[in-house]
Amino acid sequence: MKNLRNEKRFIQGKKNILNSLIEKIKLDVKDMQAATMQLDELYKKEQDFTTEKEKEMAALDNRLQESQERKDMLLFLIDKFSVAKTFLDSLAKLNNFPDVINLVRSYLILEALNEQFLQLELESMMAMKKIQDMHSEMENLLKEHRSNVMELEKRYENLVCQQQNSKSANSELRQLLDNKLISQKDEDASWEQIKRWASGMCKKISIYKDTSIQPKDFIKQLDEIYDFIEASKKILKK
Repeated sequence: MKNLRNEKRFIQGKKNILNSLIEKIKLDVKDMQAATMQLDELYKKEQDFTTEKEKEMAALDNRLQESQERKDMLLFLIDKFSVAKTFLDSLAKLNNFPDVINLVRSYLILEALNEQFLQLELESMMAMKKIQDMHSEMENLLKEHRSNVMELEKRYENLVCQQQNSKSANSELRQLLDNKLISQKDEDASWEQIKRWASGMCKKISIYKDTSIQPKDFIKQLDEIYDFIEASKKILKK
Protein backbone atom coordinates (compact mmCIF):
# COMPACT_ATOMS: atom_id res chain seq x y z
CA MET A 1 0.00 0.00 0.00
CA LYS A 2 2.79 2.40 0.92
CA ASN A 3 4.62 1.62 -2.32
CA LEU A 4 1.47 2.34 -4.32
CA ARG A 5 1.07 5.73 -2.65
CA ASN A 6 4.71 6.55 -3.28
CA GLU A 7 4.27 5.50 -6.89
CA LYS A 8 1.27 7.78 -7.20
CA ARG A 9 3.17 10.76 -5.77
CA PHE A 10 6.12 9.99 -8.03
CA ILE A 11 3.93 9.83 -11.13
CA GLN A 12 2.11 13.03 -10.17
CA GLY A 13 5.44 14.79 -9.65
CA LYS A 14 6.68 13.67 -13.06
CA LYS A 15 3.45 14.88 -14.64
CA ASN A 16 3.88 18.32 -13.04
CA ILE A 17 7.49 18.54 -14.23
CA LEU A 18 6.48 17.46 -17.72
CA ASN A 19 3.66 20.03 -17.87
CA SER A 20 6.08 22.75 -16.76
CA LEU A 21 8.59 21.65 -19.42
CA ILE A 22 5.89 21.63 -22.10
CA GLU A 23 4.86 25.20 -21.22
CA LYS A 24 8.50 26.31 -21.35
CA ILE A 25 8.97 24.67 -24.75
CA LYS A 26 5.83 26.38 -26.05
CA LEU A 27 7.18 29.77 -24.92
CA ASP A 28 10.56 29.01 -26.52
CA VAL A 29 8.83 28.08 -29.78
CA LYS A 30 6.90 31.37 -29.75
CA ASP A 31 10.12 33.30 -29.11
CA MET A 32 11.81 31.48 -32.00
CA GLN A 33 8.90 32.26 -34.31
CA ALA A 34 9.02 35.95 -33.34
CA ALA A 35 12.80 36.04 -33.87
CA THR A 36 12.38 34.41 -37.28
CA MET A 37 9.81 37.03 -38.31
CA GLN A 38 12.12 39.85 -37.19
CA LEU A 39 14.97 38.23 -39.10
CA ASP A 40 12.88 38.05 -42.28
CA GLU A 41 11.94 41.74 -41.94
CA LEU A 42 15.57 42.73 -41.38
CA TYR A 43 16.67 40.66 -44.37
CA LYS A 44 14.06 42.42 -46.55
CA LYS A 45 15.34 45.83 -45.39
CA GLU A 46 18.92 44.81 -46.13
CA GLN A 47 17.91 43.66 -49.62
CA ASP A 48 16.19 47.00 -50.31
CA PHE A 49 19.21 48.90 -48.98
CA THR A 50 21.59 46.85 -51.15
CA THR A 51 19.45 47.46 -54.25
CA GLU A 52 19.42 51.21 -53.58
CA LYS A 53 23.19 51.29 -53.10
CA GLU A 54 23.73 49.34 -56.31
CA LYS A 55 21.73 52.00 -58.19
CA GLU A 56 23.82 54.76 -56.58
CA MET A 57 26.99 52.88 -57.50
CA ALA A 58 25.87 52.62 -61.13
CA ALA A 59 25.17 56.37 -61.18
CA LEU A 60 28.63 57.07 -59.75
CA ASP A 61 30.21 54.87 -62.41
CA ASN A 62 28.43 56.89 -65.10
CA ARG A 63 29.63 60.17 -63.57
CA LEU A 64 33.15 58.79 -63.40
CA GLN A 65 33.01 57.82 -67.08
CA GLU A 66 31.75 61.29 -68.04
CA SER A 67 34.49 62.95 -65.99
CA GLN A 68 37.13 60.79 -67.66
CA GLU A 69 35.84 61.80 -71.09
CA ARG A 70 35.93 65.50 -70.13
CA LYS A 71 39.42 65.02 -68.73
CA ASP A 72 40.62 63.51 -72.02
CA MET A 73 39.06 66.37 -73.99
CA LEU A 74 40.68 69.04 -71.82
CA LEU A 75 44.05 67.33 -72.06
CA PHE A 76 43.66 67.42 -75.83
CA LEU A 77 42.81 71.16 -75.77
CA ILE A 78 45.72 71.96 -73.46
CA ASP A 79 48.10 70.13 -75.74
CA LYS A 80 46.67 71.90 -78.79
CA PHE A 81 46.89 75.38 -77.24
CA SER A 82 50.41 74.74 -75.97
CA VAL A 83 51.58 73.82 -79.48
CA ALA A 84 49.95 76.96 -80.92
CA LYS A 85 51.53 79.16 -78.27
CA THR A 86 54.98 77.67 -78.95
CA PHE A 87 54.51 78.21 -82.67
CA LEU A 88 53.58 81.91 -82.21
CA ASP A 89 56.55 82.50 -79.91
CA SER A 90 58.87 81.02 -82.54
CA LEU A 91 57.21 83.08 -85.28
CA ALA A 92 57.73 86.31 -83.30
CA LYS A 93 61.44 85.59 -82.93
CA LEU A 94 62.05 84.73 -86.60
CA ASN A 95 60.15 87.58 -88.33
CA ASN A 96 61.99 90.66 -89.61
CA PHE A 97 59.83 93.80 -89.34
CA PRO A 98 60.47 96.64 -91.88
CA ASP A 99 59.22 99.40 -89.59
CA VAL A 100 58.22 100.13 -86.01
CA ILE A 101 54.46 100.26 -86.79
CA ASN A 102 54.41 96.71 -88.12
CA LEU A 103 56.55 95.61 -85.22
CA VAL A 104 54.18 97.15 -82.65
CA ARG A 105 51.11 95.79 -84.47
CA SER A 106 52.56 92.30 -84.59
CA TYR A 107 53.60 92.55 -80.97
CA LEU A 108 50.11 93.60 -79.86
CA ILE A 109 48.53 90.80 -81.85
CA LEU A 110 50.90 88.24 -80.41
CA GLU A 111 50.40 89.63 -76.91
CA ALA A 112 46.60 89.42 -77.26
CA LEU A 113 46.82 85.89 -78.60
CA ASN A 114 49.24 84.98 -75.87
CA GLU A 115 46.88 86.32 -73.19
CA GLN A 116 44.02 84.35 -74.70
CA PHE A 117 46.11 81.20 -74.77
CA LEU A 118 47.26 81.79 -71.20
CA GLN A 119 43.67 82.35 -70.10
CA LEU A 120 42.51 79.21 -71.90
CA GLU A 121 45.38 77.25 -70.44
CA LEU A 122 44.58 78.54 -66.94
CA GLU A 123 40.90 77.69 -67.35
CA SER A 124 41.83 74.28 -68.67
CA MET A 125 44.13 73.64 -65.72
CA MET A 126 41.45 74.77 -63.26
CA ALA A 127 38.86 72.58 -64.96
CA MET A 128 41.34 69.72 -64.94
CA LYS A 129 41.96 70.22 -61.22
CA LYS A 130 38.23 70.30 -60.57
CA ILE A 131 37.70 67.10 -62.53
CA GLN A 132 40.60 65.43 -60.73
CA ASP A 133 39.06 66.41 -57.40
CA MET A 134 35.67 65.08 -58.52
CA HIS A 135 37.33 61.90 -59.74
CA SER A 136 39.12 61.44 -56.42
CA GLU A 137 35.90 62.14 -54.50
CA MET A 138 33.96 59.62 -56.56
CA GLU A 139 36.68 57.02 -56.11
CA ASN A 140 36.46 57.54 -52.36
CA LEU A 141 32.67 57.27 -52.50
CA LEU A 142 32.90 54.07 -54.52
CA LYS A 143 35.48 52.67 -52.12
CA GLU A 144 33.28 53.54 -49.15
CA HIS A 145 30.24 52.07 -50.90
CA ARG A 146 32.04 48.82 -51.69
CA SER A 147 33.08 48.61 -48.05
CA ASN A 148 29.45 49.14 -46.98
CA VAL A 149 28.27 46.48 -49.42
CA MET A 150 30.84 44.01 -48.07
CA GLU A 151 29.70 44.79 -44.53
CA LEU A 152 26.06 44.25 -45.53
CA GLU A 153 26.93 40.95 -47.19
CA LYS A 154 28.71 39.87 -44.03
CA ARG A 155 25.72 40.88 -41.90
CA TYR A 156 23.40 39.05 -44.27
CA GLU A 157 25.49 35.87 -44.02
CA ASN A 158 25.37 36.15 -40.22
CA LEU A 159 21.60 36.64 -40.34
CA VAL A 160 21.17 33.60 -42.58
CA CYS A 161 23.34 31.57 -40.21
CA GLN A 162 21.27 32.77 -37.23
CA GLN A 163 18.07 31.90 -39.06
CA GLN A 164 19.35 28.40 -39.80
CA ASN A 165 20.36 27.99 -36.16
CA SER A 166 16.92 29.20 -35.08
CA LYS A 167 15.20 26.74 -37.40
CA SER A 168 17.44 23.93 -36.15
CA ALA A 169 16.74 24.83 -32.51
CA ASN A 170 13.03 25.09 -33.28
CA SER A 171 13.10 21.63 -34.88
CA GLU A 172 14.93 20.19 -31.88
CA LEU A 173 12.40 21.77 -29.50
CA ARG A 174 9.52 20.35 -31.49
CA GLN A 175 11.14 16.91 -31.45
CA LEU A 176 11.69 17.19 -27.70
CA LEU A 177 8.08 18.25 -27.22
CA ASP A 178 6.83 15.31 -29.31
CA ASN A 179 8.99 12.91 -27.29
CA LYS A 180 7.69 14.37 -24.03
CA LEU A 181 4.10 14.11 -25.21
CA ILE A 182 4.65 10.48 -26.19
CA SER A 183 6.26 9.80 -22.81
CA GLN A 184 3.36 11.49 -21.04
CA LYS A 185 0.87 9.36 -22.98
CA ASP A 186 2.76 6.23 -21.92
CA GLU A 187 2.75 7.37 -18.29
CA ASP A 188 -0.95 8.21 -18.48
CA ALA A 189 -1.59 4.75 -19.91
CA SER A 190 0.39 3.17 -17.04
CA TRP A 191 -1.54 5.24 -14.53
CA GLU A 192 -4.87 4.16 -16.05
CA GLN A 193 -3.69 0.55 -15.94
CA ILE A 194 -2.89 0.89 -12.22
CA LYS A 195 -6.34 2.36 -11.54
CA ARG A 196 -8.00 -0.46 -13.48
CA TRP A 197 -5.99 -2.98 -11.46
CA ALA A 198 -7.09 -1.37 -8.19
CA SER A 199 -10.73 -1.35 -9.31
CA GLY A 200 -10.52 -5.01 -10.35
CA MET A 201 -8.96 -5.99 -7.02
CA CYS A 202 -11.75 -4.21 -5.17
CA LYS A 203 -14.32 -6.17 -7.17
CA LYS A 204 -12.64 -9.44 -6.20
CA ILE A 205 -12.41 -8.35 -2.56
CA SER A 206 -16.11 -7.47 -2.55
CA ILE A 207 -16.85 -11.10 -3.45
CA TYR A 208 -15.02 -12.32 -0.34
CA LYS A 209 -16.63 -9.63 1.79
CA ASP A 210 -20.06 -10.56 0.40
CA THR A 211 -20.94 -6.97 -0.51
CA SER A 212 -21.59 -5.15 -3.78
CA ILE A 213 -20.50 -1.75 -2.47
CA GLN A 214 -17.15 -0.70 -3.88
CA PRO A 215 -15.28 2.59 -3.28
CA LYS A 216 -14.86 4.74 -6.37
CA ASP A 217 -12.05 6.90 -5.03
CA PHE A 218 -8.64 5.52 -5.95
CA ILE A 219 -7.11 6.21 -2.51
CA LYS A 220 -9.99 4.47 -0.80
CA GLN A 221 -9.59 1.56 -3.19
CA LEU A 222 -5.92 1.31 -2.22
CA ASP A 223 -6.88 1.49 1.47
CA GLU A 224 -9.34 -1.34 1.03
CA ILE A 225 -6.76 -3.46 -0.80
CA TYR A 226 -4.24 -2.74 1.99
CA ASP A 227 -6.75 -3.65 4.71
CA PHE A 228 -7.65 -6.86 2.89
CA ILE A 229 -3.98 -7.83 2.58
CA GLU A 230 -3.34 -7.16 6.28
CA ALA A 231 -6.42 -9.15 7.27
CA SER A 232 -5.30 -12.00 5.03
CA LYS A 233 -1.87 -12.02 6.70
CA LYS A 234 -3.44 -12.28 10.14
CA ILE A 235 -5.64 -15.15 9.02
CA LEU A 236 -2.66 -16.98 7.57
CA LYS A 237 -0.71 -16.56 10.82
CA LYS A 238 -3.55 -18.16 12.77
